[in-house]
This record gives sequence, structure tokens and C-alpha cells, in this order.
Amino acid sequence: MGSSNTSHCEDYTVLPVHQHGSLMGNVCVLLNEEWPRSTTARMRTLQASCEEFPACLALVEQSRPDTVVGHAKLSPVPDRDDALFVESVAVPDGVLSVGSAVSRGCRQLYLSTHDKQRFYARLGYTPCAPVATFGGSRRLLKVS
Repeated sequence: MGSSNTSHCEDYTVLPVHQHGSLMGNVCVLLNEEWPRSTTARMRTLQASCEEFPACLALVEQSRPDTVVGHAKLSPVPDRDDALFVESVAVPDGVLSVGSAVSRGCRQLYLSTHDKQRFYARLGYTPCAPVATFGGSRRLLKVS
């Protein structure tokens, strides 16, 4: 989503939404611009964010920490202690990072996409067999 390709990772900060409740409204707007859904349903999902997972993460500008420019939701993959499912990814080009998941002991990330396969392939993701998760799609890609 969003800005130019000249953005740098250090220009942004990733904040857990459950620790920064004031960001929920802006995250809701961002996600509903990409994937329209009722505000009530979207807010319920964001309010379920927690330390243990699922965790909703907001990407904010360092210079304006109240400005949400991205989001990702990390959920556990059943029967896989070392894997997470990444969904609802909305980020500016050039700032996607898997650092938060890796810092939590994750060795594999799975995501679902309908229209960004080429984008994720350039980041090292490859198609894989479906992964059992809640709310996922049949088209899955993984990065190892």
C-alpha cells in the first residue's frame, strides 16, 4: 500500500495494536480501504490482538507515530510451534520485514494472497501446500 519506493525501514516503527489502542481506528480505516468489511467486525478482530497471538501489528511513521501506514496480523499455525500465518498485510513498497516474527521464534511464515504472488516471490516466498488455519485461503505461499 502506499508510498514511494524510496522509503527506508528506519523511517517506520512496528507497534502491537493491543498495546496502542489509539491506533485501532486508523488501522481499521486502512484495512477497510483495501478489503471493505463492517467497522464492528474489523474492530473485533483488532481487539483480539494479544501478546501470545493473534497479534495485529501497525506500521507507523517514526516522525508521526499516530500515522498508520501499514498492518499485518500474525496468527499461529495449528500443530506448528515454529510457524505463523501472516494475513491482512498492507505496507508501503520496500518496507516489508519479517523481523517481528523471527524475534518470536518463528522459522516459517505462511501467507495467503490472490493478487500479489509476484511481489511475494521477489521477497523469497514460494507456493506451498495448503496450511490448516482459520480464515485462510487456498492460495498459500511460504518463506523459509
